[in-house]
Formats: sequence, C-alpha cells, structure tokens
Amino acid sequence: MPSPFDDMKFNFIREWLKATRKVNVEESIQCEIETIAYLLCCGLNNKEIYSSLSMAKATFSERKKTAIEQGLFVPLYRGKRESEINRVILNADIQRIINETLGDGRFCAVYVYPSSEKNPEDSMAWDDALAMYAKFAGPRLVDLVRGVNVLGCTWGRTVYSVTERFIDAWPRRKRQETLVIPTWGEPLKLGEHASEVYKKPISSTEMSVRMQEVMNRGKQSHPVTPSLLGIPAIIPITYSDEEADTIKKLMSTADGYSSIFGRGNHPSEAHIDKMDGLLTAAGAPEPKERFWSEAVLKSGDFSDDERNLLFDGVIGDIGGVLLPRRNASSKQTELLDRIRNRWLGITEQQIVNCANRARTDGPPGVILCAVGETRAETVFECVVEKKMVNHLLVDFHLASKLIEILEERIRHSDV
Repeated sequence: MPSPFDDMKFNFIREWLKATRKVNVEESIQCEIETIAYLLCCGLNNKEIYSSLSMAKATFSERKKTAIEQGLFVPLYRGKRESEINRVILNADIQRIINETLGDGRFCAVYVYPSSEKNPEDSMAWDDALAMYAKFAGPRLVDLVRGVNVLGCTWGRTVYSVTERFIDAWPRRKRQETLVIPTWGEPLKLGEHASEVYKKPISSTEMSVRMQEVMNRGKQSHPVTPSLLGIPAIIPITYSDEEADTIKKLMSTADGYSSIFGRGNHPSEAHIDKMDGLLTAAGAPEPKERFWSEAVLKSGDFSDDERNLLFDGVIGDIGGVLLPRRNASSKQTELLDRIRNRWLGITEQQIVNCANRARTDGPPGVILCAVGETRAETVFECVVEKKMVNHLLVDFHLASKLIEILEERIRHSDV
C-alpha cells in the first residue's frame, strides 16, 4: 500500500516532534505516541513509520504499545480494511463539529473508544461491548478526576463497567483526598433486573463507596462517603403531592441524604452544590434500551398508559434525570412535572451547575459515558442543546451516529 504521506509532510512531522521535544519531554513523548497511532490508523506499517520519523525501532515499539493501551490504535480492526475505523480522525472530526456547533466559547472534550465490531443489540452483546469500551474509558477517568474535591456518581451498568476499570487502573501509590457521593437512591422495585443488581454493586452508593476507598487508599483519615441506601429513588406517583412532601421531609432528616442534598434552610452545606466532577451515563429514548426503566418506573407505580405517555414524551435521561422532548404535549408535561416533584435524586439544574463550575474553575465537571448508536439523540440533547457535558466518552458506533446528526444540523442551519 503506498504511503499517503509525501516527504514534505514527513519532514514537517519530524520537525514538529523535535520542536516539541525541546519544550517539554513528557508532551513530546505523548505527541510521538499520538503521531504513531495516527499513522497506524492511516494504514502505514511499522517500518514505514519508524523509518520515516527517524525513530529507533525499540522506541517505536514502546510508543506503539502505549498507543494501544491508551486506546488510540485498536488492533481489533487490523486486517479488516473495509471495516477499519480511524479512531484518531473520527475523534478529531466529532471534536471539531461539536465545538463548532456549541459556539459561545464553550468546549466539550470528546474521547472515542472501541466497543464491538457491530452495534450491540441484545443484552449479551451489550455486556461484551461495555467490557471492551470500559477497558479504555476506565483509565481515561483516572486522568480526568485528578484533583477533584467532590465527585458525584450515578447508577447503572455503563457507570459500573467504567468504575470497575477505573478501580483497576488507579495507581496503587496514588492517594487523593476526594469525597465521592452517590447522586440518587435505590429503586423500590427491581423488576427483571433484580438478580443482576444483587450480583453486582451497581447502585450509586455502592459504586461511590468503592471509588472512595480506592482513591483514598492508605490515608489514615479521609472523607466518608454518605449513603443513600434505603432512600427511594422516586416516590410513587400514586401518592398525592401532600404525601410526597411528607416523605421528602422525612428523607431530609437522614444523615446521608441531608449531607448530599442539604437540609431545610441550609442548602449551602450540601455536597451536591460543591460537586466539581460527576460520572454519569445516558439513557436511550427507547424503553427497551433503558436499564433503569423496569426498576425506577416500577418503583413509581406507573400505569401502562402513563408509561406510554412518558416514553413518547422524553428523549432519554442523563443520570436518571428525564429529558423532555420539545414537542411534548400538555399531558406529557404535566406527568413529567409530577415525576420531578417525586424524584429524590440529582436534578437537571444541579448537573448544569456542575458543568458550569468546570468551565469557570477548571475541574472536569460532567463526564458522560455512553455506548451504542441508540443513545445518539440523548447525547446530542445533553451536549449540544443543553450544553451540560464537559467530557464525552463514547464508542465508535455512537460517535459515527452523532456525527450524522451534527452534520444534518449544520446543513439545516446553512439553508
């Protein structure tokens, strides 16, 4: 295969690497890693790359290994030219398009990782895709949460898969005094997912405790994760507004709930309002794709008619917070208001506040993890329409679908 680069371009790359090396050694090494990944994705073989870059073979092998570990180049697709995905170029395309669309000086960092060769469609394929995706997203999360003071953690399989790899990747000698807080409680009814929930610590509180222990490992004194175990995620909508208010008043007396969300006249003491990092996931528009639907919605005692009304009226969710469609009917809006009044977890405004703090103070803010093209519409709503995401970690399938939606949006805006 002929090289897509002429001598002039290789000379430019060599000079760029030399210049970077003089400024900062660590940055120059990372530049070499990303350059090698880019050239590998473009189809060059090993010898073409290290010869053209005037790089020692041993140095090239080391950089290539690191590129694979970072997920910049994925051997999984090697040998299948027709289906090979150029991660570096795809990442650059989606990054450019998203930030052009956002405008107003806003920025969302995008990271694209492999999950599976085909878009996952059933539960077994979904688990395999999450495992592959989390292998790369977990270590990235380690980098993103460095220096975070209060880190929020939501609920579900995607977040669980990423936190498991995060725990594996966290440096054993690294200690960071971070308070990790759960952002919503427990479903009262688990439905068909009961056995899976009992097998894995996928609740918001359980994952927060595990992350807290790892990040503060070895510290004799460190913050203690407040618990939302025993706190319902949602009050059944069959309860009247007065009954719901009484239950919320009771929940606010619990130590864990009050420390996270505030109590009475002291909301400024709430951890949720100091949160400078949030690990969350996106729920798909289709009910069958939502892991939380059978758990949270059964807990809400929704009738079949109310379920259908709700599903037709929302795009999906972020961290359990329902995202209404712009053309939602008055009945759907009324139902969503009733749900919000009974929801005991993190709110949309609290997520937005976390994202805004990141833009002004520099912490990571909202880190959204999502896999599969079925979540493209939900992710678009969160990132572009509501501008409530600072770091987006997606797989190839979702990234490709998202680019289609973004390009269609740009075409319509140009008309």
